[in-house]
Amino acid sequence: MLLAGTETTASQLSWTLRLLMAHPEVLAAVQTEIDAVLPDGRPARWDDLPRLPRTARVLTESLRLRPPGWVLLRTCTRETELGGRVLPRGAQVLLSPYVAHHNPRIFADPAVFDPDRWLPERAAALPRWGFAGFANGPRQCLGADYARTEAAIALATVLARWHPAPVPGRRGDDRPPRLTTVLRPQRLRLRPLARG
Repeated sequence: MLLAGTETTASQLSWTLRLLMAHPEVLAAVQTEIDAVLPDGRPARWDDLPRLPRTARVLTESLRLRPPGWVLLRTCTRETELGGRVLPRGAQVLLSPYVAHHNPRIFADPAVFDPDRWLPERAAALPRWGFAGFANGPRQCLGADYARTEAAIALATVLARWHPAPVPGRRGDDRPPRLTTVLRPQRLRLRPLARG
């Protein structure tokens, strides 16, 4: 249990930093929010999280665009109908949060990094099962709340003291992510610049 989720959270944070470097206006807004909550650059704590809603939206949007758990396997426990097909008991069904999260019938402009799509009034318009960053229903990841908390505390703590920047002279690695159990960038080269 102590080691569960380390690779997935690390992957989510890597994707988030990469997206923030590509969207400096969002990075600036997140750092402004963090500076207001952590003015001394101290590490973030649990009780800081309610005052970091923009940070939470950025992490959710990163999770939508690049869910570490990109594919899920489910077994039918009884005969069921799905999309007009009858599936027998025991049939294996492959589900992909990545595919669902990039479906324009669920998310407007699905390829666009838009953390504000998670503002409460906009998120309320999404279908109940449209976001599956941690799967859904009774098979949702047991550590979903822990992962959200861990990622928010880590991101706020890092961005309170450091500004991520590309490594000079190194071209960004835009190759498609390696499809392993966890969807992660193949290479993320950045340098942390001290803030303040």
